[in-house]
Amino acid sequence: MLRNPVAAPSKPLDLVEILAHQPGHYVFGLWRNITIIYWMLQANGIAVRRLQAITATVAEAHAQGFSNIQIVKDGAGLPDAEARHGFSAMADAHANQLACVAIVLLGSGFWASAVQSMVTSLLMLAPRAFIMRFARSPLELRDWLPKEHHKRTQEEIDAMGLARAIEEVLRVGAASASTLNGPTAS
Repeated sequence: MLRNPVAAPSKPLDLVEILAHQPGHYVFGLWRNITIIYWMLQANGIAVRRLQAITATVAEAHAQGFSNIQIVKDGAGLPDAEARHGFSAMADAHANQLACVAIVLLGSGFWASAVQSMVTSLLMLAPRAFIMRFARSPLELRDWLPKEHHKRTQEEIDAMGLARAIEEVLRVGAASASTLNGPTAS
């Protein structure tokens, strides 16, 4: 499902709009002028093309800037070559509108190091006005992102609202993944 965030009916500021999701694979959400992306599986070219279209619409609707949170489930594969190219193209296309980029890696060890290295190398060549941070938990964003986002976009966000928005995107992802796996035995 793909929605146009520009044409969306008015909604309370604390609600997350789910712009697209593929059960068990990804959830693309929008809260205020922050995109929240949850990758449960490897990012592939098809998913990233969909994200590019959504990001272009969000950028158009939020000329003052927007931030992006990418949450990657532990063990999700590294993005394929087409996805990496798409991520790089998005960073180039929206470098002047991106305020903050947060990458939350819900795992550790070799996997997290590999993902962090891949993201760093992708963005090293992109023109960058935005600030980027890696985290191991969405909670690590609560002190950093609201301040930096406000400084760069002039939009105030509260840490609790941000936490609720992230929780909602993760909840949608977990619910969609559980429907794929069927009911659990107790």
